[in-house]
Amino acid sequence: MVANLTANRRNGAGPNIDAHTRRLMPEHPLLAPLHAACLCAAWCRTCDGYRAPFEAVVSALRAQHPQLQPHWIDIEDEADLIGDVDIETFPTLLVFDARGVHFAGPLTPQPEVLKRVLVSALQHGGYATPQPQAMEALTGRLRLRWSDPAATATHLQQE
Repeated sequence: MVANLTANRRNGAGPNIDAHTRRLMPEHPLLAPLHAACLCAAWCRTCDGYRAPFEAVVSALRAQHPQLQPHWIDIEDEADLIGDVDIETFPTLLVFDARGVHFAGPLTPQPEVLKRVLVSALQHGGYATPQPQAMEALTGRLRLRWSDPAATATHLQQE
């Protein structure tokens, strides 16, 4: 299956991926950075309680999967970045890589559920799901931010 995904990518088949994103993709899809962005708000007490379990689960998984990149995004501090995406339930998890979005939606604040979602994305890296235009635009902005070293340094200082 990995060979088919790689061959399709070389032949231009598969998802519509822009040239910048294509340059960021390694030959083996499971080695591509997998971003796990938790979208929360500072006023949300559920998010306050979820941050430590989020960081613990991601840290444990990164020992075996260093391509997993965690991000905590306050939707009010980053309103320009979030754009037209309407976050109604917290926490909302966004899991994506250069090929697309693997999961986008609210998540019960339980470490086991987060781990199950992330392990699935890590093990089945070739399966991306179509998303609404606003969510695709957000993941595009996040890919650009996290692929640019200067933007990444600024982002890490803000987290």
